[in-house]
Amino acid sequence: MTELVLDGGAMHSLADLHAQVVRHPDTPDWYGPSLDGLFDVLVAIYAPPITVLWHDAASSRALMGDDFGRAVRVFEDARRFHSERGSRFRFELVDGARPPASRVLKRLAIYCGSASPPDARYVALAREVGGVLAERGIGVVYGGGRLGLMGALADGALAAGGEVIGVIPEALVAREVAHRGLTELHVVTTMHERKKAFTDLSDGFVTLPGGVGTMDELWEAVSWAQLGYHSNPVGLLNAFGFYDGLLTFYRHMATTGFVRPDHAAILIAAPTVEALLDDMAGYVPHRSVLQMEASEL
Repeated sequence: MTELVLDGGAMHSLADLHAQVVRHPDTPDWYGPSLDGLFDVLVAIYAPPITVLWHDAASSRALMGDDFGRAVRVFEDARRFHSERGSRFRFELVDGARPPASRVLKRLAIYCGSASPPDARYVALAREVGGVLAERGIGVVYGGGRLGLMGALADGALAAGGEVIGVIPEALVAREVAHRGLTELHVVTTMHERKKAFTDLSDGFVTLPGGVGTMDELWEAVSWAQLGYHSNPVGLLNAFGFYDGLLTFYRHMATTGFVRPDHAAILIAAPTVEALLDDMAGYVPHRSVLQMEASEL
């Protein structure tokens, strides 16, 4: 168990933050005054469960300027890191100064497979996700199908009284795979129109287990966030460890330099839908490619 208590009133700069971290008895001697070093300590050295209380955060915000947001992002990224591994990490800005959510999650685009795998847990998971979203008052925007995880997601949300909007290409309607009991069913001509509608109609994206089509949708959402075409949270539900390998590969892309440090935490992963929604609600948009100088690219 680790508790780190920070005095925001005495924090005028990142150097002051690092000085307070250094004084913690669990901080190793090799800790250097950098945000990368702080992240390493939070995820690899401090023992969970971890609590970080940043007192008088309003003063820190005023005194530190942009560095306050950079520091907060490190703690939020560490919280997500622990959350996706099932370990507890509590980070709180005291005095009510915690940055507000980027937006209220009124609707989420849900990406998932249309297959029904032999392992019944996956279809049950999709139905559970639909029910949880409905209970939280969050509408579902999805591919409009009635089969596999897609159909279970829609049925779970509808059974709980939720709003479900389907977006489906007309070619699939002709194959009679469209769900006819939805709140709304939008029929489009192309897959590009379909994915654009997902973005236009939702406040964020959640990917459940799925196949190649699901991966196409996930990575487009991440890519568009990097570029700055949207600023919505992109969530990955890593239930049953389904995406463990993908998350390892994503970190590999970051450590080898193919994903910029500013963008490494765009993808938010958690093992349960409840934890994932909480993390997505606190998402602070990262600096996009369109906001960077040419020398940074």
